[in-house]
Amino acid sequence: MAGQLPYDHRPWALRRTLALHDHTMRNTIGFVTRRFTVAKREAYRQHPELETARLVAVQEKRQAIRDLPELLATLRARIEEHGGQTYLAANAHDAVHRVLNIAHHEQVRLVIKSKSMVTEEIELNRALEQAGVVVRETDLGEYIIQLAHEKPSHILAPAAHRNRHQIDELFAHDAAQQGVMPPRSDDIHDLTAYARQRLRQEFLAADMGVTGGEFLGRRNRDARPHYQ
Repeated sequence: MAGQLPYDHRPWALRRTLALHDHTMRNTIGFVTRRFTVAKREAYRQHPELETARLVAVQEKRQAIRDLPELLATLRARIEEHGGQTYLAANAHDAVHRVLNIAHHEQVRLVIKSKSMVTEEIELNRALEQAGVVVRETDLGEYIIQLAHEKPSHILAPAAHRNRHQIDELFAHDAAQQGVMPPRSDDIHDLTAYARQRLRQEFLAADMGVTGGEFLGRRNRDARPHYQ
């Protein structure tokens, strides 16, 4: 299964109108967003300290952006101290070219990926596929939209626009193509069990792994940012 998600070249006005008239998608997104809101409200009710933690995280992120060159230098030094290798790409093209070189040198046939918005932005999947490498997304939401040949609809929930009945149809089609047993039902547990079984096979067969990195290092834990 190819990993590239095709860009929709249809005019925005047409795509908007079609989406607004897609009642299944509208109901699904409405359900998901309400569920997100309720879950967030309940989490804050049970843990009032979350707002303080959120503010600290915001300041840490802003400070990390200001200190990025220094932090990257420290990170690279720590990785290399432990036997790893690092490469600081100048731009998206440079990053993609570097990954392609590694894949070619190691004769990679299958790349297994965890969720990474950076690779989405630089279109790494497309470059790998064009080089004859199969790419498999393993984040459940990303896996679903990869089977559907779609782009992520949400940064946290890429498949938020699809309901479990549609996902069951996608998995059943994938099972028929692969000659394996489809999900037992469209129950969430059965759907996730199917994805787990399929992805386990991909993990065992993969020649290369790619992952995003939200937090690759940490500051002095005694340091605390100030905020207002």
